[in-house]
Amino acid sequence: MILDEIAAHPVVQELVKNGLLSAFESGPITLPACNERELLRAKRLIKRALGLGLTSLKTPVKRSSFLGACLDLTDDEHHEHLIVGYGTKHGNTTRIDAVHHVLGEQHSVRPSAEVLNTIWQHIQQRRHGEIVIFHNHPQTWLNTLLGNTPIASSADRQWLERLRFHPYQFAKMMLGNGDVLFFLGENGFVKRFSFPSFDRIFPG
Repeated sequence: MILDEIAAHPVVQELVKNGLLSAFESGPITLPACNERELLRAKRLIKRALGLGLTSLKTPVKRSSFLGACLDLTDDEHHEHLIVGYGTKHGNTTRIDAVHHVLGEQHSVRPSAEVLNTIWQHIQQRRHGEIVIFHNHPQTWLNTLLGNTPIASSADRQWLERLRFHPYQFAKMMLGNGDVLFFLGENGFVKRFSFPSFDRIFPG
């Protein structure tokens, strides 16, 4: 009886559903040794962008430096951050030249209307435009207990559905002209998630 009640708890169901999806995605990424100057420029850009709207760089930074900076700046934070990097697909990486940085609540963060509008403009107006979206999950009793690698929530995956799997963006991605890449930082790890929500994959 007690086990049935535990299994029926919404938090447990959420963890199981998204844990299963996470198990079928690639593991945490290994960030290569970054150029220290580039990493520092990425950190400065992200810090400067907080609360200032779209902030640009004269010289783009690679995706690995951007993600390394995102993790360094948010790993010990008690609130969720949303950091959106805008750039251009360049071989196997993204050259990021502008950033939005939004500070959220302890357990959630929402993109502003300005951020969403800029994302759609970038998708539609730059042929090889690519977007890298990072957000963090702050430390809680649950992920401290589990020591888990990043597990995207259903809300995270629903946002991925709206952007990455929008018909226009999906066609653009299939043609090799730029993707919308989602990354999550949690427990000192960075992991990409790419599947839509469990209920979308397995309706009913």
